[in-house]
Amino acid sequence: MSALMRRGLRRSALPVVLALPVLLCVSRPGLARGPVVPYPVKMRGFVGTPPQGAPVLKRWVVRIKNDRFDFAVTQFTVLSGRASYSDIAAAVAPYPVAFELVGEDLDAFRATPSGQEIEIFGNLRMTGGARIFMVSSVRPVAANPPRAP
Repeated sequence: MSALMRRGLRRSALPVVLALPVLLCVSRPGLARGPVVPYPVKMRGFVGTPPQGAPVLKRWVVRIKNDRFDFAVTQFTVLSGRASYSDIAAAVAPYPVAFELVGEDLDAFRATPSGQEIEIFGNLRMTGGARIFMVSSVRPVAANPPRAP
């Protein structure tokens, strides 16, 4: 009888035990393991319901403390780093709240009128189950004036 059998480990469990270190080393593409690196991000969108015809990439729920807001994303740019929009969208997809917003300029986010597109700059930190968007600025986006024929 082998040493594994004497310790109560059955042969059927042996492949799982041997594969466990490999399974623990698998990581998501684009989102590096190890030290948490914030990704500088620029996001555009509408708080609440976007105007009809607005080009919406994703509809996410974001949280500020205990308040939840619907956010219709029209543009998402990772300004530097190895992650892409699709990496981040896939990473937040299983969660009902995509991000928690923290920072100094959150009153501007809360006060955004319906139909006003805003641009948010900040750093996105994703580690474990935490998805924190550290907001550095929130600015209204000027509406495109109609072009003359």
